[in-house]
Order: sequence, then C-alpha cells, then structure tokens
Amino acid sequence: MKLSEAAALAVHAMTYLAAHPEERVSVKRMAGAFRRSEAHLSKVLQQLARRGLVRGTRGPHGGFRLATAPDELSLLHVVEAVEGPLRVHTCLFDPPVCDGTACVFGNILEESDRKFIEFLAATTVAQSARTGEFWV
Repeated sequence: MKLSEAAALAVHAMTYLAAHPEERVSVKRMAGAFRRSEAHLSKVLQQLARRGLVRGTRGPHGGFRLATAPDELSLLHVVEAVEGPLRVHTCLFDPPVCDGTACVFGNILEESDRKFIEFLAATTVAQSARTGEFWV
C-alpha cells in the first residue's frame, strides 16, 4: 500500500488540528511543522474543506479547524477523502499479471494491504493526535 503525499498531509493536518482544538491553525504553521510546501498543504486542506472535514477562515487571524469531532473520524475516512476508495492489491503490476493465487510474493501484498486498511479504519483522528504530539 502506498499513499500519496497528499494523503499523508491530510492525515497529519487532521491530527495536528485535533491536537489544537481551540485554535485556528494557519497553513504556514502546519507546513512548517511538517517541513512541507505551503502550496501543497493548502490544496489538501481545500479538498478536506470541500468534503466537510475542516473549516477554513480567511484573514489575518484565519486558519483551519476541524469540522468533525476527531473521535468520530477514522484515518481511513481522511485518506479516502483525498485518495478515493482504497483497494487491496494482489499484484505489484497494474494491470495484474496474475490473479494473486500464484504470486512470487505469496499473499503478503493482499495481507499487508488489508492490515493497513483495517488499521486506518480502526484508528480515529483523536487517537492519532494523542500519539502525534511531537509537533506541538
């Protein structure tokens, strides 16, 4: 399973916002914390806003806040808001060269994808914020 940088930024941004629930957090501040492009982060936050996950306020005291309670939002929901539905892979090739039953890697690709998706589905943004406080 490989996530895009946009999906990684979405998860980190949501986690950061959950760790700062009483504040409007600027793109500049988050981009600095993640050492990533403000422009790219801004585009990701716009996607999240269109999906109703964050609210943005313009102006000198503007910034972003969560629009959904972090304990009601799974990381899978956040990733899929940016990536679309995740799928389990049985082959490294696209399109696949086999049906996954006789893969040189056995079924490790399918197993690891399923475990990763299960982890994302079972982990809330609130849980992630409790472990991601190294940005604070």
